[in-house]
Amino acid sequence: MRQSPFPCRQCDDGKCAVTSTEFGRSLNKDSGPTNQPPPASDASTLNVALYPYTPEPKWFESTIRAAWHSVQPDVALNFVYTYDCYKGDPPSTVDVFAYDCIFADHMRQFCVEFDIDGTADFYPWSLASLKTESSEYQGIPYLGCMQILIRRLTDAALGAPGMTVEELHKILGDGDPKAVWPAQGQGMLLDFTGGTTVACMYEQAVMEESGQFPLTPALPPCPGLDQQGLADMQVLRNIAGYAQATYPDSGYDRITKWNQRIGRAFVGLTEIFHFIDNVDASTYSVMPLSSEPIEKVGIPLYTDALSVNVAIAQEKRATAIQLVKLIASTNVMLECMSPTGKKPQYLVPTRQSLMNQLLARQPNSAVYNIMRNIISNDMAHPFRLGADSRTWLDSTKGCIKTEILGPPPAGVAEHVGEDSAVFNDPAYASTPAGLLRRP
Repeated sequence: MRQSPFPCRQCDDGKCAVTSTEFGRSLNKDSGPTNQPPPASDASTLNVALYPYTPEPKWFESTIRAAWHSVQPDVALNFVYTYDCYKGDPPSTVDVFAYDCIFADHMRQFCVEFDIDGTADFYPWSLASLKTESSEYQGIPYLGCMQILIRRLTDAALGAPGMTVEELHKILGDGDPKAVWPAQGQGMLLDFTGGTTVACMYEQAVMEESGQFPLTPALPPCPGLDQQGLADMQVLRNIAGYAQATYPDSGYDRITKWNQRIGRAFVGLTEIFHFIDNVDASTYSVMPLSSEPIEKVGIPLYTDALSVNVAIAQEKRATAIQLVKLIASTNVMLECMSPTGKKPQYLVPTRQSLMNQLLARQPNSAVYNIMRNIISNDMAHPFRLGADSRTWLDSTKGCIKTEILGPPPAGVAEHVGEDSAVFNDPAYASTPAGLLRRP
C-alpha cells in the first residue's frame, strides 16, 4: 500500500491524531481490524469507534470533532480505528461504538439505554432496528444501508418492475465461470467473498421468499439451511460466474471496471456512487434476492447505530449520550455525508430531515431521489438477526458460502478466507475494501 499524502493532524489535546495511513493499516490485508482494546480513556476523554465501512471515514472524524469542540471543548475525542462489530463485541474501553443492527439483540448487553428526542423524524425501519422492550432505545440510528442493483441509465430491461433473480438470469444469462471479468456491457459484478455479506444476503432471500421479516428469524445451522434461499444465491453466482464472484477485490477493482463499462449490472450499496465517474449515467433499484418481486414482499433495510458502552464510568455516561445524539443529528450528519463542494458519500440517512437536506444540496440527484422513494416506502422493513446473530454467523457463514459457491471449476483457484485490503490509491487511503463486503 502506498503511503497516504495526508499529514498527521492535531487532536484537541495537541497530540497527533491517527493518520489515514494508520487507519488503512488497521484494516490491511494481512491483519484486518485487530479489535485490540484501546487504553482506557481518562476523565476528560471519550474513546469513540465509528462505523468504519464508509467511503470517507475521515469526513466523519473531522466534522464530529469540530461540532463537539463547539459544545464540549474540555472533553477530547479519541477516535478508535481497530474495532469492527463484525469481528467481535466492543471492548470495555471503547466508550462510544457503532455497530450493525443485525446484532441488535446480541449487542443489548453492552449498550446503555436512553431516550431519543424527536423520534418522529426517524424512518420507522431505523427505529425498529433498535427498539427494546422498554420505552428507551439501546442506541441511536445514524446510518442506513441496502443491497441495490446498479445498471446503466439506458438499460430499461434491468429496471423493469417485478424483477426477481430468475428474471435477472433470463436477461443476463450465465457468466463465464473461469473469467474474472465479464465482457464490456455484459454480465454482473458481484462480491461473494465476505462471509457476513453472503450470509445476510442468503437470509434476506429466505425472508423475501416468505414475505416475512421477523426481528428474530429462525437461524438453522448447517446442515438444515433453507434450500430455496441457497438456490436463489446460486443463481446469482451463476450470473456472475465463479471466478468473478470470488475475486478478492483489492478495494476498487469492481468499481474501476464499472467505470470502464465492464459489466451490465453491479450488485452493491448506494455508497458505490461516490466512486462512479459519471453518476448520471448509472441508476439503480433495490436488489431482488428471491423468486418474489420486491414490490410484492417488501424491502429489507439495514441500520448502523451508535451506542454508549455500559462499561463507561458513571460520571461520563451523560456526556457520552450527548455525543451520540450530536453525531446522529441532522446538521452533523449532513456535513459528514455531503459537505459543501465535495462529492456526496451517498450513504443512506435514517432521518427524514436529513434526507430532505441532502436533496436540498443535490436537488437533481437521481441517486438521492430514488433513495428517498425507497426508504420512505411503507414496505421498508428493518433487517435484524436476533439474539443468536453473533453465534450463528460465526458458526454458519463459512458453510453458507461453501453451499452457495460449490467447488471451483477446473482451472480456477478456490477462494479461501477473507480479504480486507484497503484501497490502493492515496486518495482513498482511509477507505476500507470492505466497503463492498463484510467479513
